[in-house]
Parts: sequence; C-alpha cells; structure tokens
Amino acid sequence: MSAQSFKKDVRRIAEFRAFYGSLSEIQRLWPEIVEARRAIEALIKTLKRVHGDDKYRKELARVVRDLRPKPKPKRVLFPQPGPDPKSEELRKALDTAFDLAEHEYGTSRAELLADGNKALREKRLWRLAGVLLKAGFSTPIKRKPTRSTGAHYRYEINPDKLENYVQRRSWEVGVIEKFPGRPPNEPLVAYATRLKTETNFGQAYRRLLRGYICGDKEILHRLQKALRKFRLGILAKFVTPEGLIVAGTVAIFAELSAIAPLSGATNTFLAVTLLVLQFVGLDAFCKTYKAAKVSVGTHS
Repeated sequence: MSAQSFKKDVRRIAEFRAFYGSLSEIQRLWPEIVEARRAIEALIKTLKRVHGDDKYRKELARVVRDLRPKPKPKRVLFPQPGPDPKSEELRKALDTAFDLAEHEYGTSRAELLADGNKALREKRLWRLAGVLLKAGFSTPIKRKPTRSTGAHYRYEINPDKLENYVQRRSWEVGVIEKFPGRPPNEPLVAYATRLKTETNFGQAYRRLLRGYICGDKEILHRLQKALRKFRLGILAKFVTPEGLIVAGTVAIFAELSAIAPLSGATNTFLAVTLLVLQFVGLDAFCKTYKAAKVSVGTHS
C-alpha cells in the first residue's frame, strides 16, 4: 500500500467516523457502505456511457436529487402560538444586565461569561445587584477603575430621592429594609447612607438571599432543579439573551420572584441574581450558611 493510498483510507475512515459516531458503528454498517459505493460506481458508469464524460455529472446530480425522500407535509392540528411574552421580557432583562456590566466594567457579555477569575466575576455580579438597588435614588459619578472590581462608576445617594422611595414603598426599599444586621430602630435613609458603597449593598443582599434560599429546603430543591437546566457549559455557548432563554431561565425567574423580598423586583435585578447564583453554584452559595448554623448549634 502506497503512502498516498494509506492517507486516503485514513481520511475516509475519519470522515465516516465523524458521520457515524464510532468505529464499531462503521464496522456494523461497512457491508452496506461497500454495497452503496458499488451501486454508485455502476450508476456513474452507466451515465457516462449514455450521456458522455462531459454531461454525466449534471445527470447524476438530478438522479441523486430525485432519490432524496420527499418531506411529508406537516399536519397543523392547532394554531401555532406566537412569541412567549414572558420569554421576550426575560430576553430584554438579560440584555439589560449584560449592558449594565459592560457600562460598569467595560467588559462584553462574552468576556464576562468567559472570565477565568471566578472570585472577581462573583464580586462584580454581586456589586451589580448593589448598583440596581441604589441607582434609582443615586447619582452616578465617573471614577478611576477600582482595584477590587474594576468599576468605572460610583453611585452617590441622594437622601431626598431615597426618602421618596421610602414613602412610596418601592421594591428596592422592600429588599433593603430586610437586610440582615440592620438595626430595627435605625431609619432606612440613615442605614442606606451608612452602607454607602454598591459593593456593601451587594454583599448585604447576598446575605439576605442566602437566608431565604439556603434556609428553606423546598425553595433550595426547586432552584437546584431549575439551575440544572441552566448549565455553565451551555451558557458559554449561548452568550446572547436568546440563547440563555432556552436553558431553563423562565423556571429560575419564577422561583426567584416567589421569594418574598423579590416579589416586586425588576426582571433585570432577577437576571443579575440568576447569573451570580449560576456562576457561584448553590452548593458553594449555601456552604457558609450551613457552616454558620453548625457553629451556632455547637456553642448553644
């Protein structure tokens, strides 16, 4: 066997393997493959004899086209539904979340998803939650990128705007007033001003969410089930909101919005929460919560 013939056979086996999936499958189908090749060679010989060397290729293409099975007409038993309004809302929410990350850190959605520094990505996502909690009653101020997260902006609280939010019981106030560690007698405006930074807001929200999710076995189980459909490997391929929707996002949004403090939250806030929970993982997210409960039980 010549080197050229050997290479040709190796290449052919590789092509068959790519098509059929495994060498064992090729071996099983090999008699049929050989028979089909002989039939094709006989067909080509006949076409050459009838139509000549110049015209047989066109006739061969026509024969092959006619041999293809005709698709059966689809029976439409029910009218096809239009776009799911909820899915459209979630696409926009995820789009806004990625746009916010790009605005705050100068990173595209693909860069945010592919970033190998897990600790930095987690800090950035929790801070984004803090930004969304503060943005409505704060003034964004351009700054030199920070060392901890690379943020390009800080948000200065406007006490009058925040007081207005408190008076009308906005969803942001509903979340902030339940932050763990908030003194019950301290006015919310004073407490929020003392928290000050977006990172502090994000970390306080992290502690609040951990108590609701990790402290309730039913919520935790349902979220784990929904997040299994939202795998990071899939996420790496679907870097557009359209791709993320197919990975079980609707179920996760439903579970998150059922948590009491998040019942009135915007879809963008839920989108950021979803992303950070997926990247961190529920096991890791609840690990310190479980450790804290064991520690308290040991000392009691």
